Amino acid sequence: MLKINRKRIVLIIITLAFFGFGTSTYANNMKETVEKHEQLPTEIGISVLKEMLDQQKEGFKSGNPLLNSQISKLTETDEAVLLYYAMVDVDKLPLTDFTYSIDHVDVYLDDKDQMIVEGYIIRNFIFGKGNDQFETSLGDNIAVRIDGEKDKFLQNGIINEMSKVSLTQNTAENKQLISKDEFLKRYQEEVDNDNQQGEDTDFESEIENEEHAQLAYTYKGSVAAYYALKYALNPNKKYKLYRADCTNFVSQALHYGGIPHFTKWKPYTNAWINAGSFRNYIRESGGLKMKTVKDTYANVKLGDVYHYDTRNSIFLPIPDGWMEHTAIVTSLQNKKILVSYHSNNRKNVPREYYTSVEGGKRYLSSIR
Repeated sequence: MLKINRKRIVLIIITLAFFGFGTSTYANNMKETVEKHEQLPTEIGISVLKEMLDQQKEGFKSGNPLLNSQISKLTETDEAVLLYYAMVDVDKLPLTDFTYSIDHVDVYLDDKDQMIVEGYIIRNFIFGKGNDQFETSLGDNIAVRIDGEKDKFLQNGIINEMSKVSLTQNTAENKQLISKDEFLKRYQEEVDNDNQQGEDTDFESEIENEEHAQLAYTYKGSVAAYYALKYALNPNKKYKLYRADCTNFVSQALHYGGIPHFTKWKPYTNAWINAGSFRNYIRESGGLKMKTVKDTYANVKLGDVYHYDTRNSIFLPIPDGWMEHTAIVTSLQNKKILVSYHSNNRKNVPREYYTSVEGGKRYLSSIR
């Protein structure tokens, strides 16, 4: 009998109600409207975030991500921590470098005269050895509150006052209440069962469609992957940006790779922006020359697409055939299939990573 964690379900439903249904939420659309009583110099915020991220760097490179967590503000449910342990403990790939960048910093006093720092941070990991090294990155919105008097905080020095800095928002915190141990158990199972994922279907039946029957095109997966890597962490401003942006992002990459627009698949039709509609369009109308294949390393090429089915129509964690998330293959390294996606912004993460956090099933579409 399936055990249902009611607290988790309630949180999922509340999260979906706030962030929008269907896919995950894009990091840069997360800021709430806050009344700002006094704008402060951004240098203050940059210094606070830099202190925090420098400590994260020290922790990751020492092999203990939670080292001095009162400064780094890391928890074991931060996706960066989960990703680190997945790659190092399960995939046995050493961390060779960690870097970060800070952008869109805003510092102000709120209506309670508390100092708030908001920013967009990108954390880059390099895993592997020699020529097999690869970079994987996470882009997230973050906000911290600084308790106490502003002048005293600045006077005493940031390093001495980090205990007064509280993390109030971090889109890297996984919303499924999954512990590190549970995540690693799932991830290990995903890795062990990789050759059994996916399903076989008839390619011809999936591409049979009058709309493109006489339309020839050449898809270059490496070109689509290039686009995805370029805009995974910083979206292309030529396109609309959705709160749930994963399928919109993947559609952009596919089009850049050479797939023309169709009546039902173009900006911003349901099939272009919605994970479930996109998957159904491929399978039913076949406007795109795609085939569902077994999810194995041998079947994957750059620019192929992953579909993730994580919950049912009433938001229980039970796959029902309707997709909630879409990602695109952007790298093949160390026998690992790496994907990139929006909502939240991730570049070159293992394709097992999303289902290890969210649960559910994934399907691989090969593009011809």
